[in-house]
Amino acid sequence: MRKQKIIKTLVISTVIVLIAVMTLNEEKNTFSSLALENIEALAQGEDSGPVRIICWGTGNVICPIRGELIEDYLTEWSIR
Repeated sequence: MRKQKIIKTLVISTVIVLIAVMTLNEEKNTFSSLALENIEALAQGEDSGPVRIICWGTGNVICPIRGELIEDYLTEWSIR
C-alpha cells in the first residue's frame, strides 16, 4: 500500500515536471502584430523629399550643404 502511494506520487511529480519543462521551453512571441508592423515601417524609412538646412556663424561644425566650418545649423523636418 505504501509502495503504491510512493510510485503514484513519483509518477504525478514526473508528469508535472515534464509539463513545466515543456512549457518553459516553448518560444514565445512577445511582440504584438501592431508592434511588428511598426518595426517594419520604421525599418523601411521615409522618403519625405528634400530637407531644408540653414547654416550660420563661424565655428568648428561642418555645414552639410556647403562643407564650410560654421557655428551651427538647423534642419527642418516635416511629417506628411
